[in-house]
Amino acid sequence: MRPRVVVTGLGVVSSAGVDRQAFLETVAAGRSCLTQVNDPRYQPSLRVMAGLVGKLPQVPGLPPDWPALDRFVQLALAAADQALRQAGVAPAGMGCRMGAVLGTCSGPTTLIEEFYQAALDGKAELSDGQAFRMSYGSAVRALARVFSIGGFTSTVTTACSAGITAIGTGADLIRSGLCDAVLAGGADAYNISTQIGFDGLKAPSDGPSAPFSKPTGLCLGEGSAFFVLERFDCVKQRGGSILAEVLGFGTSNDAIHCSSPDASGTGQSLAVVRSLEDAGLDRDRVGYVNAHGTGTLANDKAETKAIRRVFGDKAARLPVSSQKAVFGHTLGAAGALEAAATVLCHEKGVLPPTANFTEAREGCDLDYVAKAGRPWPDDSRGHVWIKESFAFGGHDASLVLGAAQSAEPDRSSPLPLARVCIAGIGLVTSAGAGREAFLRLLSSSGPTLSECAPPGHVPFRAALVPDELDPALERRLGLRRMDKAGALGTVAAHLALVDAGIVLRPDVAAGVGLYLGHSSASNAAEASFVPDLLRNGYVLQSVAEFPFVVPNATAGTICRSLGLRGHNAAFCFGDGAGLMSVLAGAVAIQNRHTSMLLAGAVDVLTQRGWGVPLPDGGQAPAEGAVFFLLEEEEHLRQRGGRSLGHIGGLAVATHAGGSWSQRPAADTVRSVAELALRQAGMDAAALGAACGPAASLLGHVTLGVASRMGLAQACDPLFELASGLFASSPFPRTLLGSLSTRQGLTASVILDSLFQEGS
Repeated sequence: MRPRVVVTGLGVVSSAGVDRQAFLETVAAGRSCLTQVNDPRYQPSLRVMAGLVGKLPQVPGLPPDWPALDRFVQLALAAADQALRQAGVAPAGMGCRMGAVLGTCSGPTTLIEEFYQAALDGKAELSDGQAFRMSYGSAVRALARVFSIGGFTSTVTTACSAGITAIGTGADLIRSGLCDAVLAGGADAYNISTQIGFDGLKAPSDGPSAPFSKPTGLCLGEGSAFFVLERFDCVKQRGGSILAEVLGFGTSNDAIHCSSPDASGTGQSLAVVRSLEDAGLDRDRVGYVNAHGTGTLANDKAETKAIRRVFGDKAARLPVSSQKAVFGHTLGAAGALEAAATVLCHEKGVLPPTANFTEAREGCDLDYVAKAGRPWPDDSRGHVWIKESFAFGGHDASLVLGAAQSAEPDRSSPLPLARVCIAGIGLVTSAGAGREAFLRLLSSSGPTLSECAPPGHVPFRAALVPDELDPALERRLGLRRMDKAGALGTVAAHLALVDAGIVLRPDVAAGVGLYLGHSSASNAAEASFVPDLLRNGYVLQSVAEFPFVVPNATAGTICRSLGLRGHNAAFCFGDGAGLMSVLAGAVAIQNRHTSMLLAGAVDVLTQRGWGVPLPDGGQAPAEGAVFFLLEEEEHLRQRGGRSLGHIGGLAVATHAGGSWSQRPAADTVRSVAELALRQAGMDAAALGAACGPAASLLGHVTLGVASRMGLAQACDPLFELASGLFASSPFPRTLLGSLSTRQGLTASVILDSLFQEGS
């Protein structure tokens, strides 16, 4: 039986209030907290307003030896502290059984701006500490340190849907058995460069925003919200209180445009339908929809169409509202804050209204809860709600929540966890695209190196991927229209599908998911857009690159190129992000969100992307891309595919103590590997080969791929695994992949050959 996941703690920080009670009172009253933006660097033509947080509440501090972190980290710590206090859990006593998942859109953008300004001034210096401060993963690392969280930790980077995706991912970790509890939510700070980017898209409102009403346009904001998620049986055993239940989670990708929503509402409705299917609930059970509701013309019309697609004639009688006119569009924190508003307002017995609503605009013809004080429906439908969030990169997410009184002991999913296989591998290295080029590089004495000297670095040599790969692939996949990261990722994903024997017809592509892991979340658009804005005194010259600044832009590019509309997300894991994305992708398939999912990483040299002084340890940095096609075992059997390996065990831990750059101890690396082995029903003696830091600890010789192809920060552990899988014929063979990172993560994945060939 799949464990049930309940909410036991909730924390909020926003312009509407920096504690639960103040936040609830403001939201329930529909009182707008937007104020005019007054920044000497910013000269808008409109009366631009935003939801800005004043003085932050007192929160636990970081050790003095940690570098000063971005404001979004402070917002996250404040909300997380409230949530953990209300839940009454003690993470330090739970070890690796408690995790943390944080969602963000803009992350440390203020510090990133400072770096590029220093580069323009000729004073850039990228030290270890500075690189960490500018990492999108800095906040979750701080959460782990301050609150002693020792399990799976990650940062979701799916832009404006990140908060909801973080909560859904946290629920999946519990259902898969990796965690008993997860701190999950989102955080983003207001930033002028982000505001100017939205200005360039003509998205802001002239004055306070009014979702689904007039005038059109959005107002940005800042804030954070966190949920403590726990296994239902654990909460009952300790006598804890339940605020709500996470019933279902679903995502999709529009696969249409980098920033504009699917105008038909099809992509958005797919996410909602999938979340209901995950919950095992009929759409008639839903009594309220908390909308994304940005206030822009395109988004509000598309979302209205999506709701009608899902609920049909019943949509007209379904309460729908948005809180973005209260505290602004808080980007990566939006979904979590709005889910918190829903839980708290249900507890109070009133529907959260749509503030500033006067009259419905064209294309918006639903019940948008225009007036405050409306009672929550008291029938059975009132106990199940949906929270929708949509984002740049075409990412859509939906969460199904249930009231606390719906948490009865006999409600549980009858489906066991799905078994996961690796069906195909696609690779791009400095030697070119495909398996043959990869094996050729492995058999060589080392890669061809090129001189590099990005601002902030001493000059160094790196193994770069050629600008031109396979001409036929370039034409077929439209690579010339993409940046380098998008092109490399698209080629690797395509090759993984080909390797698995998948013919990517539109009906097949609609169900294929994608998980992309980032190391630093730096990209070429950021390295162009931000310096250009600074160089011109915060006067926008071109908006073309702004939608691609978000870290999930590369994932969106891959999905659009290949037509992938399945379960998808982007994460910043730090070093070894590819292996972590495979682990997270396996969890998604175990939870039956999809039957096929591409999981991997891309490494491209960018101005701030290499987060340490290089070269390190004599290994030159390398570019590359790698994707594993993960597939549910029964689905693979039915289509007659072959398995490269079955994922038999997964284990993760985070070093919660020490400095911000301290790797887990050898004993921790070994214990995590042994835990993964026990899950697979074996011991170290049964291993055929091992990769990564756990190899020598278990008495194996590591494959040492990086010494022959260069060190790819995100891809390296998957390159190691690929080399082990390619060498592991004939079957049977077992293989362990592992990592231990500067971000405090250690993880192990066990592959075996229990299923090889289909008919």
